[in-house]
Amino acid sequence: MTFSEFYNKFGLEDYPFNTFTTEDEINKTDLFVEPVDYSLIKDAFKNSRTIIMSGNRGTGKTAIVYDLMRNAPDNSFVLYMDDFSSLSEHPNINDFYKAISICLVNRLMSCAVDSRKGISKLSKDDKLFLSQLVVNFMDTATYESLTTKVDQIQLSFFSRFINKISKFIQFTVNYGITAGVKLFNSFFANQFSLPIIDADSVMSIIPEIKLNADVSFKDVDANFSVLTKICRLIKRVGFSGVVILIDKIDEDSRFTNDGEQIATFIKPLLTDNKLLLSPDLQMAISLWSIPFDNLKSSIRTQKFYCPTLQWHGEDLIRAFDRRVKVYSYAGSSKQFRSFFAEDVTDKDIEQILILANQNPRDLWHIFNELFHKQYALDSTSSAFSQKALLDALADFVINFNYYEYYPRKKNSRRDSMDVYRYITHLLKLPEPEFTANQFNSLAGTGSSTNNYIGAMQAMGLIVRTDVKIGAGVVYRINDPKIIYAIRNGLIISRNL
Repeated sequence: MTFSEFYNKFGLEDYPFNTFTTEDEINKTDLFVEPVDYSLIKDAFKNSRTIIMSGNRGTGKTAIVYDLMRNAPDNSFVLYMDDFSSLSEHPNINDFYKAISICLVNRLMSCAVDSRKGISKLSKDDKLFLSQLVVNFMDTATYESLTTKVDQIQLSFFSRFINKISKFIQFTVNYGITAGVKLFNSFFANQFSLPIIDADSVMSIIPEIKLNADVSFKDVDANFSVLTKICRLIKRVGFSGVVILIDKIDEDSRFTNDGEQIATFIKPLLTDNKLLLSPDLQMAISLWSIPFDNLKSSIRTQKFYCPTLQWHGEDLIRAFDRRVKVYSYAGSSKQFRSFFAEDVTDKDIEQILILANQNPRDLWHIFNELFHKQYALDSTSSAFSQKALLDALADFVINFNYYEYYPRKKNSRRDSMDVYRYITHLLKLPEPEFTANQFNSLAGTGSSTNNYIGAMQAMGLIVRTDVKIGAGVVYRINDPKIIYAIRNGLIISRNL
């Protein structure tokens, strides 16, 4: 039996658990399920509040951004930005102003056909300013195409039509005059001893008719004033408002998941209250929680809506059931619990949701492991056995790419401290709760114990509790996968 025949036995027409990002999903809209408190995000968005949304990898930030785009106010000008490679690794705020300005202008001109009527009604000064923006910010391959766009902005349809046919008119009139001159020279000039007219000079007697756009403007430097003028111009074109959605700003490949460098990169944007609170535009930003937490003390979080994305167990089940329904044959979709055989207990089910760690993507990874384990054990089965479940959870914990969720230093040496080194020490503990003295005693970290604990706290691997044992503060491992490894004797090691 092939693997496709195996998952068909579960009522699935296509396999739902080998796609882990929203961008790769074919059925983005059908698959979307609102997480807990999503109504609050929608309300903030509807009320034009600035939103800075954070969450771990795989919590559906991009899916929510796409949904916000679909629900943007009617006739609003929506700009989605997810590529920041044109910026340096240490940009200033003017670099962000320029990047946003370029995207706004290119987006406006890409929908110029729909906006042509609005552009034609702009004042002369507005048309001149838009021409400046096109020349300075438009991504255009040739100068000729630039001048064409400028002409389209400043000149009326009739003027552009005259320019288009002017060469034909010039040639036709000059040709007629020249032909008449040659006829005059042949029949009249010789007969009446009149001077001969030079026909070559007559060929250019009528000049080309050319109505030119005004290009006497100076270069435009991107700054906050220019950015707000662009937004106001867009509204005068006919849009109700400008909405800018910034996504994946933390996923630039140059930073290789280095949380500190990512935080440095995005700090100018997240700390510029003048931009984030501007009445001329609305911004919604999604980013990884690690760099956001590093910057939280510098961000005026009380002035913005800053939700943290989380999925409770029931929300994960709802997302699972929706996904299965979309990928199943019509009328044959199964519910979450019906995927498991009778020997799988409620405690086993609870363990799946715990290891999913409030994260839909992790749940898809677990079920991907489940399908392959059950297929290897018994391809004739149409339910997951407890044996397949336990094997799948173990493989999920062992093979998980912890670099995906935990930052590491860019260009760090292989023997430097990273999440796998910290996990190796944590696995020496008998329980997920520990004090600094217990960690030192069992992991042998010596005088560096406090440095280890501080680094693990910074990356979210452990958290400090309010409990004390004697004078020692109790810490707790924050990742349920590592807790599962401790309690089941699993070894987690770097294999990259």
